[in-house]
Amino acid sequence: MDKRKLPSLLHNWTSVVGFALALVTSLIILFLLGINFIVGTESPYIGILLYMCLPSFLVLGLLLIPRGMYLRSRQLRKGGELPFKWPRMDLSYKHHMRAAIIFLLCRLYRKWTRNGYSQELVNGKNMDFKRTTATSL
Repeated sequence: MDKRKLPSLLHNWTSVVGFALALVTSLIILFLLGINFIVGTESPYIGILLYMCLPSFLVLGLLLIPRGMYLRSRQLRKGGELPFKWPRMDLSYKHHMRAAIIFLLCRLYRKWTRNGYSQELVNGKNMDFKRTTATSL
């Protein structure tokens, strides 16, 4: 039995650097959020750092992880050592079809509630938006 807890495709420097970058950035974001809540004063520089700069490094780190996995799988595939194949989604299987339908329904529900359609139905209002022009203002 293999004692490794991580998949073998994560054993490359690109994924490790991505993981480290994402971890450090997450810790910095949490630290700055804590400082921001404790101090209580709102600084525009902390806001710019928290909500604009640091999330880009977090996303970069999270994107490096699958990129490293992809590069490692290509390397192993060329050498003929790839221990597994990527999972496939075949909609002819009932459980795959059911999972796809549940996923799509959840996405539609989220879009429906996020855009305010549910509030329109609850309040009974018709939310026809009129086109505003510079002359009507």
